[in-house]
Amino acid sequence: MTARQRIIEQYGERTVQALDDFIEHCDDAATMLAQRDRSNPLVDELVVEALILHLGESAKRAGDPFIADHPQLGLRDIVDARNFVAHGYDITNHDLLWASIERDLPTTAAAVRQVLAEGGPVA
Repeated sequence: MTARQRIIEQYGERTVQALDDFIEHCDDAATMLAQRDRSNPLVDELVVEALILHLGESAKRAGDPFIADHPQLGLRDIVDARNFVAHGYDITNHDLLWASIERDLPTTAAAVRQVLAEGGPVA
């Protein structure tokens, strides 16, 4: 049985689809980071907010049981960041969000890919 099949068996197909979506959004974030143009601050802010919203929604759809069983992935933090952006937009530090995408997201994406490919320890 593959790691993906084990995840489906334990958490459901929706979790694997959510994780696949999360990886796709991570790839989008990497592309947007590479193409980031700071000449228009409003566009820069809207792009990072959209990325966080998409990442957080896909992480949330992975489900609380999966998130709780895999704390090393940091998905709870991403869901929390999504909630902050969605409900606290007037006090959002966009530079901090970009820094987090640049610093933390590649590691998170690699860890999610590894869990999907090989399985991973359940905390």
